[in-house]
Amino acid sequence: MICGPETGAKASGLSLSAVGGEVARGIAREESSRVSEATSLFPRTATAERLEQLERVAENAQFLADVSTLFSWSLDVNETLNSTAHLMVPKVADMATVHLFDEIGVLRRVALAHCDPTTERRFAEPDAEEGLEARDELIGLAMKCGRSAVLGLGEGASQDRAVLDEGCSRTLRSMGVTSAMAVPLVARGEMLGLLGLFRFDSSQPYDATDISFAEELSRRAAVAIDNALVHRRQADVARALQASLLPPALSDLPGLEVAATFHPAGEGVEVGGDFYDVFHLAGNRWVLMIGDVSGSGPAAAALTAQVRHGARVAARAGLDPPAVVAAINTSLDETTGSEWFCTMVYAELSVHDAGADLQIVCAGHPPPLVLRGDTVEAVGVQGPLLGVLPLASFGVRPVRLGPGHALVMVTDGALEARANTGDEQSPDGFFGQERLERTIRGCTGQPASVIVKSIADEVLALSGGQLGDDLAVLAVRADPRVDP
Repeated sequence: MICGPETGAKASGLSLSAVGGEVARGIAREESSRVSEATSLFPRTATAERLEQLERVAENAQFLADVSTLFSWSLDVNETLNSTAHLMVPKVADMATVHLFDEIGVLRRVALAHCDPTTERRFAEPDAEEGLEARDELIGLAMKCGRSAVLGLGEGASQDRAVLDEGCSRTLRSMGVTSAMAVPLVARGEMLGLLGLFRFDSSQPYDATDISFAEELSRRAAVAIDNALVHRRQADVARALQASLLPPALSDLPGLEVAATFHPAGEGVEVGGDFYDVFHLAGNRWVLMIGDVSGSGPAAAALTAQVRHGARVAARAGLDPPAVVAAINTSLDETTGSEWFCTMVYAELSVHDAGADLQIVCAGHPPPLVLRGDTVEAVGVQGPLLGVLPLASFGVRPVRLGPGHALVMVTDGALEARANTGDEQSPDGFFGQERLERTIRGCTGQPASVIVKSIADEVLALSGGQLGDDLAVLAVRADPRVDP
C-alpha cells in the first residue's frame, strides 16, 4: 500500500519525539526518503491508469469504425442480424442475442452468438429452451423502460438499473452469467427490438464505460438493421409489382411450345420496364408480345401495365396487328407526351396443322429471330418507337413456323449485357447480336424451354449475374411431330 504525504509526515513526527539527536535525524532522513519515493510513484500510477483508459477508448473507437465498415457491406437482413450478434462476441459479450418485433408486435429472437460454437449451435436449435424465460424477462425490462437494462449477478454485484425475480436470476447464474444488459435497437425514432449482452464468470462485470460503448454499438447496429429491413421491403414490393406486370403462367398453345423467362437488373430492388405477354384471341388465334418501357420504378410499371392491357383491349376489339400497335402508340403519346417511350414486338399467330402463321410488327425493338434447322434469321421488319411520333404507321411481316421451327424474342438486356472481365467471345464486352444468334443456333432441335434457358444462362454467365438492364426472353416453337 502506498502512503500519502500527510500520513508519512505524521509518522515522522512520532519518530522524532521518541528519539533524539543523530538517531532522530537519521530516521527522519529515512522517512523522508520513503515519502519521496511514495510521492514519485503516485503520479506514475495515475498516469498508467490514464493511459490504460485512453487505450481502451482508442480500441473502442477503432472497433466502432470497423463495425460501421462491416455493416456497410451488406443489405441482406439475415446477414446483418447475424453480423450484429457475432460482432459483439467476444469484444463486448460472451453471448449476444438480437431480438426484433415481428409483424404483429411480438418480440422474437432472430440471431444468437456464443463464445463456444458448440453451445451456440445448441442454443440456436428451435427447441432450445435453456434460459429463455430469464433472458426474455431481461429483454422485457428494457422494453418497458425504453432504455438499457443492466444486471449484475455475481457475488456482491449491484443491480442499479434493473431487477429480475430470484428465479430468473438463478437461471442466468446457472448458465454462468454474472453480468448482463439489454440495449434497445432504435432507428429513426422507432424501437426495432433489443440487443441482449451476457458475460460469464470468466469476464469482468459490465461497468459504465461498457454500457456507453454497448449503447453506441446498438445505435449503429439499429441503423444497419433498419437499412436492411427497408431494402428488403423495397425488394419485396418491386418483386410483387414486377410479377403483376408479367403473366402468372403462359397459356398452352395447341401444337406449339411456349417458354419465357425474366431476370431483373441488379438486385431487383426497382421495378423495370421489360415485359412479355401471351394471350388468346379467338379460335386458333393467339398473341405474343415482348417489350421494354423506358426508365424504371413505379412510373415505368404504370406505363407497362398500360401497354399490356391496352394491347389486349385493342386486339380483342378486332383490330389487326398494325392497328393494335398504332393504338398503343396514340395512347402513350396522349398520356406521356415524348417523355416516355416503349419498344415492342407484337405477333399475332394462327395455329394450323402444319405449324403456325404469324403477323409480326416491330416497333423500335430488337428484331425477332427465327430458328430453322441450324439457320438463324432476323425478321426484317422495323417501325418507330412507341410514344414518340403520334401519327406513326407500322408495317407487318408474315412469318411461317414449320415443324420444329422457333421464333425467339429478347429485350435489349440480352444484347447489351456486358462482361465483368475480358471475354474472348465478346471482344467489345457486349453479349451482342452475333453471340445471341450463335446461342440460338446451338439449340437446334431443342424445345422452347431449352432455348430460353440457354440464352438466359449465357447472358448471366457473361455478366457474372450482375445485369445492367432487365432481361426478358420469349420463344415459341412449332411441334416437330406435326406433319407439314
